[in-house]
Amino acid sequence: MEKGDLAALADFRKLGPVAQLAHPTHEHYLPLLYAAGAVDPKEPMRFFNSSYQSASISMRSAVWG
Repeated sequence: MEKGDLAALADFRKLGPVAQLAHPTHEHYLPLLYAAGAVDPKEPMRFFNSSYQSASISMRSAVWG
């Protein structure tokens, strides 16, 4: 995402076991695909809400524009 390669998001499971553990079901991941599909890849992107709760739960989020 930071490199602007939004097409690579569609096949996230090929990234290995960590990607599959982070998103065990598609409903946790599909909102990111919808958002990424609605932006111009040249728009600046930043992350927010990237901290951890109880040392194991995170919800890293992205904002474009």
